[in-house]
This record gives sequence, structure tokens and C-alpha cells, in this order.
Amino acid sequence: MRGRRLAVPVAAGTVAAAFTAVMVFKPGGDLVSLWVCDLGLTVTGLVAAVALGVRAVRSDSAIRLSWALLAAGVLFAALGDLIWSWDELIRHQQTLFPSIADASYLLFPVFTGAGLLTRPARFRTVRGTVRLILDGVLVAGSLFALSWVTALGAVVRAGADSVLALTISLAYPVTDVMVLTITIVVVTRTSVRGQPELVITGAALLCMTLADSFFAGLVSDREYGTGHVLDAGFVAAYLLLAVAAYVAPPAHRQPDRIPPPPGWAMGVPYLLCAGGVGAVASALLTRAQLVPLSTAGILIASLLARQMLTILDNRRLLAEIAEREQLLQHQALHDHLTGLANRALFTDRLDHALTLAPRDRRPLAVLFLDLDDFKLVNDSLGHAVGDALLVRVAERLRGTLRESDTVARLGGDEFAVLVEDSEAPAENAERLAEAFAQPFVFGDHSLQVRASIGLAVVDGGAHRLGAGELLKRADLAMYSAKHRGKGRFVVFTPDLARVTADEFDIRDALAGAISDGTVDVAYQPILRTHDHGLLGFEALARWSLHGTPISPEVFLPVARRLGLIAELDEVVLRKALTQLARWRRLPGCAQLTCAVNADESLLDAGRAVALYTDALRRSGLPSGALVVELPEGHLSDSPDLAATVAELRSVGIAVALDDFGTQGSSLSRLHRIRVDTVKLDRDFLRPGPNAGIDQAWLGGVIDLAHRLGIRVVAEGVETQQQLHMLDSLGCDAVQGFLLGRPLPAGAVTPTAPVAPNSVHGIPGPRG
Repeated sequence: MRGRRLAVPVAAGTVAAAFTAVMVFKPGGDLVSLWVCDLGLTVTGLVAAVALGVRAVRSDSAIRLSWALLAAGVLFAALGDLIWSWDELIRHQQTLFPSIADASYLLFPVFTGAGLLTRPARFRTVRGTVRLILDGVLVAGSLFALSWVTALGAVVRAGADSVLALTISLAYPVTDVMVLTITIVVVTRTSVRGQPELVITGAALLCMTLADSFFAGLVSDREYGTGHVLDAGFVAAYLLLAVAAYVAPPAHRQPDRIPPPPGWAMGVPYLLCAGGVGAVASALLTRAQLVPLSTAGILIASLLARQMLTILDNRRLLAEIAEREQLLQHQALHDHLTGLANRALFTDRLDHALTLAPRDRRPLAVLFLDLDDFKLVNDSLGHAVGDALLVRVAERLRGTLRESDTVARLGGDEFAVLVEDSEAPAENAERLAEAFAQPFVFGDHSLQVRASIGLAVVDGGAHRLGAGELLKRADLAMYSAKHRGKGRFVVFTPDLARVTADEFDIRDALAGAISDGTVDVAYQPILRTHDHGLLGFEALARWSLHGTPISPEVFLPVARRLGLIAELDEVVLRKALTQLARWRRLPGCAQLTCAVNADESLLDAGRAVALYTDALRRSGLPSGALVVELPEGHLSDSPDLAATVAELRSVGIAVALDDFGTQGSSLSRLHRIRVDTVKLDRDFLRPGPNAGIDQAWLGGVIDLAHRLGIRVVAEGVETQQQLHMLDSLGCDAVQGFLLGRPLPAGAVTPTAPVAPNSVHGIPGPRG
């Protein structure tokens, strides 16, 4: 295939070489050279015109006009050669000057120049167009100066018999200058990569104009005759145009990003300018002439204008580069969604602040924030709402903190704050927690979003800490806050670090215990408020490693991070129902219930009903014996959640909303997701500065729940005063350390009367 593509260029080269040999050596004498020259010029011109015309027909609309104009220009030149040949070979006389042949010849540069100018090119700005014009002036002026020294000046000095003859004589070198200018500017200002036909076309026109210029000079000196060696230049030009038409692709391929022309091409106008000035100087050394002097002035003015434009372009490019560098630096150090500092910038500022803290004895603190249940927002409302929420959170954080504080988004729904020169960093954490009390409103959606906050403080005189270590401390405190009920803040203590270090020791053991079902279950009693009658138990996971009890604050977060929390809840469910079945066979215990915690993955998986009904069937218990406790963070408008809760209640399984109040939920929303019970968080019972108002508010919550047909259970009851208050407010049931700690099944006697005691303490997560 490649050999076939090379056949035409090789054949064209062979013809050109043979024609040149005939013109030089003249085998057979002048008559043979005359016939070969005239017929060769005419035939090669017609062949080139046909080739260009065929290429125009076969090309797409983007480049068709350019090829058609080139074909027309070559056809006019070939017609001129045909007239010349007819006069010399058939009529045996010299072609008159001027004649119709000159009209045909002069149409060649007009059409070929137009053909080059109509080639598709990149969109040019005004500045680029001005630069192109100046380059054209430089090239045209330089070529004009060179032409004046070589041919044009001689034509003018030789004169002519008439004004028409002089005009036509001058038209040849002037149009040559025009075509050569267009050729040089187009080729040097356009990327020729992937466009070999453009290079070949430029070479053909260059060859044609040079041959024509020498022809004009020889004619003016009465030294030209048909068969001169310069006629080989015309033949070579025709053949090159035919080759250009042959190698051009049928479709004009213009990539989205057109590469710039090579660097050497930018210097061509300057090189030609130097040559033009040199030609003018040589003319002026002989005698002062108006034309060379004017040409030199134009060249110098154009050169100065071109240089000034280049300087302005360079200044503009430098300004654009500086602006882009500033933009790239901003993008590299800021979050693209919220505009806050990113992890890299935050770490840099934190490291700088830690360096100055011991010297200046300035306290500083890092707050690590994580939005609670942000995944539910993305899953239920879509990522667009999730992104909008992150932007609004960033705005609220900036509005809550000082301008000197650094707020950053570390990724996902995690944010960090660097607070310097603050004597009370805990107040900053509390203020941030309160900032999330108001819901975020997005059109028809009102989202109550809380944040778990971890606080790590560095005293001004403390030893040097790294930014990574301080961030890790704040992160640990944040996880502790999330596991204690979310929507709150926790200050880092060394105990949290020890808990995290212990995690690596218990991961494999915990995973094995969950897989083997060897996790223990503890049971905390739930009593009626008014007579302290036993209603049932809440089943809570407990686990020991090598005989040492591990706190739920330690192993529950580990199970969650391992993705085993759902399996852990299943183990607790089956063990609790098996134990409840034994207790319900005892006298007076037939109505006892058992409450189990439900992780969100159990409900989101769409298998909740099958899981719980299968566990009830295996234990032989009715569906009314089971209460599924749903974390308050699930209280959303998700249709899947509402359907799951409705399906559980339809088969007789009760649903309770656990830790009510920690996420700022509204009881009014419970008419969309109906539950049987709400369990008030222990925070409702903690003493505050306005005890009377707190009690009235609690009573209103209980009353509203009853109006909605929902039972109320209060958690964390630790004192007799709390118990009496709940009784007076009509709370249905209570549980807490006052009434009984979580105990293993062997230590529980469900038939024995349960009386309030005075045991005090604060239970961990899930009891």
C-alpha cells in the first residue's frame, strides 16, 4: 500500500527530472526542446488542474472551496500555456504581448492566493488578526524589496510601448510577491502537522513565483526563449500541485486542539525583513531611489509595530500565567465544593501554629466535626441535596466562628477547625454544636442535621506535637462523641488513646466471637412507672476477652468499623429470644417482652421482616414478644424506612424509637413513620438551671406522644426524684441504674419483685 502511494510522487519526480534534462542538454536540438517545453508545460498544467479538481470533488465541504480555487488558478495558467504553445507550435509565431495568454497567466496568482486564504483555520482573535496582517506586511515589503532589486526595478527601468504593456509587465512580479506572501504567511502561521498537502502546495507556489520572477527579469533583458532551463520551475510547480492533490486526505481533519506552528516559523518574517532591508541598502548604495527608500520605511515601521505587539502579548501571557498559577494554588489548597481550606492547607496552618505555640505560649485547639447520618441524606434525597447540605454547613461554620479561625473540609462530611488564642476552647465546641440546632431548609425539605464533635486542646506550654497527632486526637474524641449518642462534643483524654490502641488487640478476637456466636447478652429490666411492675428487658451485647470484660464503648465501635455490627445484632437477637422463651414459661412471666437494637444496615437491606419473623419462629415466641429499637437517626422521610416499619408492625412486632431527643427530632413527624414507643434519652432527666421549665417541657413531650397513641419509656433513671417526677408526668415505663443494671441471664430472677434501688452510674452506649 505504501509503495502504491509513493508511485505518483516518484513518477512526478521522474518527469520533472527528464524535463529538466531536456532543457539543459537539448537532445535533438532547439526544435525538440521547443516542442518538449511547450507540450510539457501545457500537459502538466492540465494534469495538475484535473488532479486538483478531482480532489475538490472528493473533499468534504470544509476544504472543497480551497481545492476548487487552486484548480481554477492552475487551469487558467494551463490555458495560457496552451495559447502560447498554439502560437509557437501551430502558427509558428511569437505570442503577442500583451495578449489573452497574459490574462490567463495573471488569473493564476489571484485564484491560488484565494485558495490558500480560504483554507479552514482556527478562530483568530483581533490581536491575532493584527499580528497576521503585520506579518503579511513584513513579508510583502521584504519580497517587494527583493523583487525590486532582481526583477521589478528592471521592468520599470526598461519601460514598455504602452501603459497597458507596462501595467501587465509590473503585474507579474507584483502578483508573484502577493502569492509568495500569502504562501509564506499561511504555511508559517499554521500547524502543518498532519497536513503534508499544505507543505507541498506551498513549495509548488514558491517554485512557481520564483520561476515567474526570473522569467520577468529575462524578458525585460530580452534574454528569454522557450526551452530555457527556468521552464523546469513551472513544470515542477505543476507536478507538485498534482502530488499535493494526490496525498491530501478526502476529509479535512481539524482536531479540537490545533498545535501551534513550530518556533522556527515565527522567525521567517524577520529573516525576510532582514533580506529586504539588505536589498534596499544595496540599492541605496548605488543611487537614492524613492521606491526602495519608502519600502525601507514601511519595513521598519511594520517591524517596530510587530515588536510592540509581541511585547504586549508577552506581558499579557505573563499576567495570564500568574493568574493561572494563583488559581491552581487556590485549587490545590481549597475544597472545590465548599471553598473551605482542604486537608493540605489545614495541616500546614496547624503545623505552623504548633510551632509558635511553645514560643508564644499561645493555647490552641482543633475541633473535628462529622455530620451524623449524612449517608441517609444522600441515600434518601440524592447526592445533589447532600452536596448542597455540605455547602450550607460550611457557610454556617464560617458564620459561627471568628475570621481568624481556620475552617477546613477534610473530605466527605468531615470538617476541622483550628482555633488559636482561645482561653475557652470548649465554648467553641459548644457553640458549634448549638449552630446545628436550627434545621437546614432546601425548598420543600427541612433537614435536622447534627454533628459529632471531637476537641483536642494544646496548652501553650505543652511539648511539641505534630499536626497529624493532634488531628488524630480530635478524630478519636469525635468518634467517642458519636458513640455516646451523637450530636454532642467530647474532649480528648489519654483514656481515649488507650482505647484505640487496644482496638488492634481485639479486632480478630471480636470478629471470631461474633462469627462463633460466643458474644454474651446482658438484660436490663423495663418497669411500669406507677407500680414498678416488670414489663420486660432490653437485651444488650457484652463481651469478654481472656476473661476480662471489654467495655461496650470499646468493642461496639470496633464492630461498627469492621462492618460486623449487623451480625452482632443478629447474635444478640437470637440469644435474647431463646432466653425470653425460657422466662415466659415461668409463672407470671407469660407477657414479658424483649427489646433488641436494630442497626441501620438490617433495615436498609430490605430483609428486616424475614430476619425477625424467622428468629421468632425458631424460638417459638409470638410476634408481640419482640420490640425492635430503631435509632433516632433513622427518623427521616425515607419511603423505604416507612415501609419497613409499617411491615414490621403489620406482623405484630412493636417498633420503638431509641434515644429520642439526641437528634432534635420532632414528634409531629411520627405520623409519617408510626412507632409504638419512644424512649426518652437520659439527657431529658439531667438537672439544668431551669428545672421548672425543663419539667414542663418534658411533660409536654409525654402528653403529645400519648395524643399520638405512642407509649413513652424514660431511660437513664438514676434517682428517686427522677422516678417520682416521671410518675407524676404520666410516663408509661422506666429503666435505668436505679431500677437495675444490665445483668447476665443467670443473675436475673424475673419472678422476683423488682424495687427501685439507689445504685448510681452512667451506662455506656446500648446500656
